[in-house]
Amino acid sequence: MNEFYESILDGIMNGVWVSDEKDNLIYCNKYMLKIAGVNYEELIGNQVLEDFPESTLKYFRKFYNKAKKNLKPTYFHALPIVALDGRKTYQSGWLIPTVRNDKYAGMICTVEDSTERILTRKKLEDLNQTLEKKIDERTRELKKSEKRFRSLIEGLNEGVFRMSLPDGSFEYLSPKIEDVFGYEIKKFRKNPMFFREIIHPDFKKEFREELKKILNGKIPRTYEYKIIDSNNRERWIRQSNSAIFNEKGNIIQIEGLCRNITEEKKADLALIESEEKFRTLFSASPLGIGVSDLKGRVININKKMEEITGYSLEAYQKTNLASTYVDQEERKALVEELKQRGEVRDYIVRLKKKDGTPYVAKLNIDLIKIGDQKYNYTIVEDISKQMENELKLLETEEKYKTLFEKSIVPIFIVDDNGRYVDANEAALKFVKCEKSELVKKNVFDFSPPELKEKQKEEHSPFYTERFVETDYYVHGKIKTLLLNVVPFQFRGKKLLFGIGYEITKQKRAQEELIKLNRLKTDLLNRTSHELKTPLVSIKGFTELFLSQYESRLDKRAREFIEEVVKGANRLQELIKNILKTEQLKTDKIDLKKTDQNIKKIIHKVVLEMTGLIQLRKQSIKLNLQEDLYSRIDAEEISQVIRNLLSNSIKYTPPYGNIKIKAEELQNEIIFSIEDDGIGFTREEKDQIFKEFGKIERFGKGWDVGIEGTGLGLYTSKKIVELHGGKIWMESAGRNKGSIFYFLLPKTKEKF
Repeated sequence: MNEFYESILDGIMNGVWVSDEKDNLIYCNKYMLKIAGVNYEELIGNQVLEDFPESTLKYFRKFYNKAKKNLKPTYFHALPIVALDGRKTYQSGWLIPTVRNDKYAGMICTVEDSTERILTRKKLEDLNQTLEKKIDERTRELKKSEKRFRSLIEGLNEGVFRMSLPDGSFEYLSPKIEDVFGYEIKKFRKNPMFFREIIHPDFKKEFREELKKILNGKIPRTYEYKIIDSNNRERWIRQSNSAIFNEKGNIIQIEGLCRNITEEKKADLALIESEEKFRTLFSASPLGIGVSDLKGRVININKKMEEITGYSLEAYQKTNLASTYVDQEERKALVEELKQRGEVRDYIVRLKKKDGTPYVAKLNIDLIKIGDQKYNYTIVEDISKQMENELKLLETEEKYKTLFEKSIVPIFIVDDNGRYVDANEAALKFVKCEKSELVKKNVFDFSPPELKEKQKEEHSPFYTERFVETDYYVHGKIKTLLLNVVPFQFRGKKLLFGIGYEITKQKRAQEELIKLNRLKTDLLNRTSHELKTPLVSIKGFTELFLSQYESRLDKRAREFIEEVVKGANRLQELIKNILKTEQLKTDKIDLKKTDQNIKKIIHKVVLEMTGLIQLRKQSIKLNLQEDLYSRIDAEEISQVIRNLLSNSIKYTPPYGNIKIKAEELQNEIIFSIEDDGIGFTREEKDQIFKEFGKIERFGKGWDVGIEGTGLGLYTSKKIVELHGGKIWMESAGRNKGSIFYFLLPKTKEKF
């Protein structure tokens, strides 16, 4: 508990204890420990109704069970309870149940120790009777013996005095006067005015008026006043007087008893405060409270009752309660139950407000006794909205139940431990199981044996939202669900929806596709390697033939031989690209990264391709920022730039323009190559970065290059991504040019 609030509770002069939903004590303040007569460790953890002596629980158990059952605050008054240290006590207070989700969650009890007040009052009553009896007896004896008189007076617990008038001197003061007033007797004997000096300022005027009455022969039999004692503390004194007359009938002396009633006053004040607390609870209660006699006449109501019913107290007192019931048969049944049981609990009845509006109320009625009269103490709760909401909830539940049961996709409901709670027909069909058997199972009972531990990890933490692909082992076969898991709470329970879509066939098809793709890759690798050997021979012997017999060949023959060499080169490049592509797909390529200046690499590639640019009569402009450093594989990035520039040269008609730009961003370097060539359509943009994604340009009437494998942009994308970068292109459409971009991470330090 927060130390601040704990210090507040420890500072109040009432006991406070708290129990949990299992009735175990979990807290008590210091004053409660004092009342109970034990230390904190002895009290905490005990069962309220089981771990204490029967003498302690004899009267208390009824009120505790009543509060717990009704979930309403319950007041108990002056219960005789034997404390754990054996003391007999009288205790009063409130039992306040705590409620969570409409269920009992524990009890808070405030305890006022009424022992001292009740015992003091009883003692005083007994004492008064005893004193009166003793005074009568002793008075008769005093006439016989002064000695016996003095013995009697000095044996009393009250101070006895005899004061002479009119000077106010004391003829006699019993020893108990010192205990009553807190001053030595000699102070009263030495100074007759001393008594007036110690009167509390609030009572000085009243005391002077009483003194005047005495001098005029009017003796007040009993009155109460306050004094200031020798410790400068207030004391309450009750004084009883009787007069002694002379032969002429004049008062010559006053004698009487003085009693210190300070503790009694404190007890009365505590009682008043307790009553005030009850009145406050009555007024501030969130429930309507009314008190009526057995004839149905309303005695009192609280503010909440006025709000619920629209009746003021005056209006109620002019109304017979029977007229506020919608159905008189319901009222008769209520009255009959009250007669038989002496109480009514959680009785649902339809009532009418002052304006005639009907509402649904929950009533709790107790018969209470005030003085000699019995009254009905009624607590009213307007539950109209609650009943309306429950009806709407039932309607909503019915709709969702229909959707749940009629859904064609499997839907499971499990608790937060993975235990099945419910499933629709599609789900039962999927797992081939009856609902009565399913609710005995856990979700991991359907896990394939070799995947159980893995699935537990995939579903951990269990009570979270997730979207997973899950395999089920059903009658020897593995079936797969794409499962959307959604946690929710229903009536205080943590549950999870599992809404699935069966993808068993799709997954098997995907697995077959992966196998086929692997076969394709193996075939391409084997074919490429098989082609490399004869290709090297063809190219080598052709080039040798051309170098040795070129002078003997005519022009046409040389052109044929040169075309063979060119074809061999193209085929060799194709095989190289295919093998490179397969390496990139399997992430087997080993990048040799070093810190490089991208500007220098771009200049080198442009220089290599200047001949091709001049051949197509194109112009090229460079806008390159200085010192563009990145940690890269220089050869691979050179190939990416070469591929992009080659594409722009090929697909830009003669006399076209090409712009290359590179600059530094916050954490990256961005490269772009822009041309005013034939551009790309939307469909072509979706294809160009795919494997063999070549766009067919043959026979379109454009003066552009048509050679290519469709692997250049695919391999460029893979290389950039392996460097932690990104590549993309933009084009406004056909004949509107294009811009290719790629990003690379920037090196933090420049070299």
